[in-house]
Parts: sequence; C-alpha cells; structure tokens
Amino acid sequence: MEFIDFTPHQLRKAIEIELQKNNDAKMASIIALKNLNNDPEYYEDMEKARSHKYVNKKPDGNGGWIYTYADVEQKDTANIEQDIKLKMRFDSHDLLFSYNLIGFEERIGYESTSEKALLKTKEIENNIISFKKEHTNIIDKHGNILLSKTGNNEEIIFNDKEIKIITNAEILTHTHPEDKSFSVEDVFLGLSLGIKEMRVKTPSNIYSFKISHKKESDDKYALKNKNTTFMTVLINVNEHVLSILRQKVKEGKINGKEAEKKHREMFWGMVEKSPILADDFYIEYKKVGK
Repeated sequence: MEFIDFTPHQLRKAIEIELQKNNDAKMASIIALKNLNNDPEYYEDMEKARSHKYVNKKPDGNGGWIYTYADVEQKDTANIEQDIKLKMRFDSHDLLFSYNLIGFEERIGYESTSEKALLKTKEIENNIISFKKEHTNIIDKHGNILLSKTGNNEEIIFNDKEIKIITNAEILTHTHPEDKSFSVEDVFLGLSLGIKEMRVKTPSNIYSFKISHKKESDDKYALKNKNTTFMTVLINVNEHVLSILRQKVKEGKINGKEAEKKHREMFWGMVEKSPILADDFYIEYKKVGK
C-alpha cells in the first residue's frame, strides 16, 4: 500500500477511532481509508473537536459554523480503560490478519535458552543507558547478534529481509521507553517467527516471555486455529484485566496513569496461567531483572 496523502500512523489512528463505532475490523479499515482519501486531516479535526470544547460559534457564511475552542485541561482518568481497550482491540485484529498472511513458524516443545545467547543478551541489557527510542538486538543460540536495529519511541518495523534473518532466533531483546511490559505485537512476533525468548527492558524492569507449541499441528489450518484461539484468549483476558483496573480507578485506589502501568503486567500474568491455552502452548512470563 502506498501512503501518498497520509501516513501509516494516520491510518492506524483512524482505524482505532472507527473501531469505537464498529466492531468489524475490516469495515472499520474501509471507512478509515475512505475518509483519509477524501481528507487526510479528517481525524485530526475530529480529535480536536473531541479534546476541546467550544465556547462560541458563529455562521461561516456557507451554511456551516465557525467554532472557537477552549482546551480541556484534564482528561477523565476514569475512562483510561477505554483507551487501553481500544488499542488492545485494534492490535488484536490487525495482528491476527497480518500474521495469518505471513504464516507461523511452529516451535515445538519447551527448551531452555542457550547459555551463550543469555550471556550475550545480559551483556547488551546491562549496557543500555538510553530509552528515548525502542532498540532491539536479536541473538542466535551461539551468542551472535543477528540484527541490531533502532525504531522510534513506539515501535520497530522489520522488512522482509530482516524477518527471514531473525526467524527461529534464540532471543529478541528490546527496549521500551515507558515502564510497560510486552505489547501484543511483541509477543505475536515471537510466536509467529518461532523466537525462543522475547525480552524487554524498561527504565525500571526486564521482562521475559517464552511461548512454544506443545505438539506439531496436523496441517496449516490446525495451526491457524491454535493461533486464533491464542488471540481470542488475549482479547478475553484483556477484558477481565480492564474490568479490574476500571473498578480500582473508580474507587480511587489508583489513577489512570497507574492503571496503564499495571495493565500489561497483569495481562500477561493471566495469559500465562490460562487453562484454555495450557493444552496447546508452553507459556512462561516473568520479571527477570532491573
């Protein structure tokens, strides 16, 4: 896809907004594309209207209105769960579609991470001093760095050549500028490419996530069904975690910012313990350092 008049980031935000009104990810994407093609600033203008309140309006002479806005200084933290929910929901639809297109590498059985790879990874993580942008190193079982790459403050994008290089790697370690554990993208990347251990270092902690299949799938359809089940569980667990955080925010036990920080750690902890996934997957999630 070519983004002539709008950027991929604008498209992502547009789909997120459309998913607030439409649970069908495909239809939301079509509507978002149509609106952006007609007006690349369509959603920026909509967001401005949502985040500001007008204090005055007057006719524009063409049958419309000219609004004067006043900034809304404070966001209602009680709605923080809606922001998290929308992002997780968008990620789930988007990733399931994307990775079903590129396929999955099926890593079978549970294996310990190789000592050489782990030593190299810890050396890299110990030398990290900047968290301004996401940065990743992918290591093979012999402790060799297959790829080192820097993204922006939200993501790292791999091209087709890089995907081939890192498939079935031993460890992928990367940084998150904010104190948040793995995103859905992180874990689905590890699952789809057969990476043995995913790690993320934040300014305060280091987290590890391992996932593999317990047995080989009979065919590609069975494999697709298993991974669809995995994503369905993620969506359901996320709803449960959000209900807990929503209640805590409502009761004043935590604020919106604290809810955001707790969200991913609670989420992956519950995914690890899911009885539905236990038949098909080995899953290990833990905090491994600072």
